[in-house]
Amino acid sequence: MQSPCSVHNTITIDFGVTHEYLFPVVESVGRSEVDLMPLRINRPARELPGLTTVRLSIDEGHARIWQNSWKGQQILAAEGFIDIPIAQIGEGITWWVEASATSDSLRDISITLAYDNASDTVKATGMWMTQSLVLHDKREYLELIQDTDLDLTRSEHLDVRLGLQQMGGTGLRPIDQAAGVANVILMQWHRLI
Repeated sequence: MQSPCSVHNTITIDFGVTHEYLFPVVESVGRSEVDLMPLRINRPARELPGLTTVRLSIDEGHARIWQNSWKGQQILAAEGFIDIPIAQIGEGITWWVEASATSDSLRDISITLAYDNASDTVKATGMWMTQSLVLHDKREYLELIQDTDLDLTRSEHLDVRLGLQQMGGTGLRPIDQAAGVANVILMQWHRLI
């Protein structure tokens, strides 16, 4: 099972602030695409006479902007721009950003909204992950730490090792006064390059 990664945090473009995001978490919301990031576009705080559009552009990186969280109509493709009539923005528009390829570096996707001399830029990183292992059956801790398919050797996995040791392993664990009833499921993911 392959899944691109994203966090479903709203990216709001309000002029004057640069936001930088790294999206390393998979989170599924309903039937929407799990690889899309919401992009909220608001009207300029002060509209100027004669300037009736804002410009949304993908400045760098591999990205697409879609009308809906389930994709639907594509609004914009990599390194393109669209002029949006301010009247069309109304109370705000939410479009959806797709990282269409794995990023070459952190924050290499750059999206800008510009109006007059003001602009706001958001940055994102596209990462793809593949699920390489799921352990849900009952296995004891000592068996798990000796499993060569399970990578628990790196220092960043210390909390996982300690949790498995405390719970005694995976699967439905015996009822314990301190922990209560627990069903421990362990998933391992690897980043695709």
